Amino acid sequence: MTGIVKLLLVLLAIIVLLLGGYVLTHRNRQLLVLHPENNRGLRILLTVWGILLVILAGATLAVIFTTSKLLVAVMLVLDALGVTGLSVIGWAYTMK
Repeated sequence: MTGIVKLLLVLLAIIVLLLGGYVLTHRNRQLLVLHPENNRGLRILLTVWGILLVILAGATLAVIFTTSKLLVAVMLVLDALGVTGLSVIGWAYTMK
């Protein structure tokens, strides 16, 4: 992999890690328009999703040290699904 790809993967991992940390720190208080302090199910879901995002960020950093383009592609897709899934969860809970 070239240096620019590694740099972009590090940037992606930092973004996913910050997002996961933000979700984990806000699981007991208002998170944008969501109120997990009033909804136990949402609080549990945000906890699980935050942990998942932190794990994905760690896995993305680990993939940087491999030479497999397939693993890089898989991590890009998983990171995209993880972040998109968080948006879908927020949308689903605001529709109630």
